[in-house]
Amino acid sequence: MSEDPTRNFQPSFEERVLREFAALNSRMGSLETRMSSLETRMGSMEARMDSMEARMDSIEVRMGSMETRLASLEDRVDTRLRETRPMWEAVQAQMKDIVKRLETLDRKFDTLIKDLFNLRVRVEKLEENQPSG
Repeated sequence: MSEDPTRNFQPSFEERVLREFAALNSRMGSLETRMSSLETRMGSMEARMDSMEARMDSIEVRMGSMETRLASLEDRVDTRLRETRPMWEAVQAQMKDIVKRLETLDRKFDTLIKDLFNLRVRVEKLEENQPSG
């Protein structure tokens, strides 16, 4: 028999347990490394989120300021409209009166032009009937 009889022996229970512990220890080290990497990334993400939150707060403050300014502007426009409405209504009434007067004046000019034309026709007829001298 040339076979080595020690080859057929199974490792002892202690050796198997120690190998399993070594494998577990190795896997735990790998998990710890991955967890540390995740914690680092989470810290980075938290910092980014904090930065975004600060920026959003700043935007909210600026939007609030813009809303206040817009409301103030709207109030001023409404006040000015109320102040100028009577003046505008008076101007419109005056413009209507002016339009009526211009229409009357236009009719008078038309009548005057017709009268002048008729007068000219009569003068020309009289000149034609005038004996040559």
